[in-house]
Amino acid sequence: MRNLVKNAKNAALNLQIALANVPQRSSLGFRQDLIDNTNRYKQLLLGVLQELSTNDSPIKHIDLAGNYNCRPEGCSSGYDGLHPNALGEYQIAQAFSRTLHEDFKFGTGALQVPGNFPDRDVSVPSNVAAAPEDMGVRVTWNAVYGVFSYSVRYRFSDSSDWQVVQVSTNRYYHTYTVGGIQWEFQVRSEYGDTKQGGTAGLWSGSVSATAQRNTPPPPNDIRSSPTPDGLQVT
Repeated sequence: MRNLVKNAKNAALNLQIALANVPQRSSLGFRQDLIDNTNRYKQLLLGVLQELSTNDSPIKHIDLAGNYNCRPEGCSSGYDGLHPNALGEYQIAQAFSRTLHEDFKFGTGALQVPGNFPDRDVSVPSNVAAAPEDMGVRVTWNAVYGVFSYSVRYRFSDSSDWQVVQVSTNRYYHTYTVGGIQWEFQVRSEYGDTKQGGTAGLWSGSVSATAQRNTPPPPNDIRSSPTPDGLQVT
């Protein structure tokens, strides 16, 4: 960051800079180093800004981490434990606008964060369909605008236990199967990680299809030969 700021100042000697620190994310449970390094970076950044700021080219510090409600204990401003949801986007903008107004005299005041926000559309996907595919079953549905991902859950048609997989497009290929098995599927829309502040919609109705397994024939001319540490098969 010191080099970035120096290079920018060398290109424009009277450059005015508003520079934010880095927020924490909700704890991953096994990355204490990430928490410690983030705190260390924030402390080091204050020294760098004081070192490089001048009257002709001031650098103003933005306490983004203090205004963005994301901590190791939780992240109500994010949709996945870090990245901003609607509330978080306003909090980030507010932190910048406060510095831009108070220190650089932009605008008439800092941005105010609204009390509520429109709900993200996580409506039930429509036109969910399942069909046999050469390598199992293909599941498709109409995309829902604005969602980040979908969950697809599946089970044997005579089973009560669902398995869930997350996909980023409105299509899923179920290949972990043998031919002749009938599978049942349901789909839902999701905005972020539901365990970290994200939102999930309702499950669609069920669709079913019987898996195919039209794999290519086995290879010919298989050869094996010894190697110094085992076997080589071609």
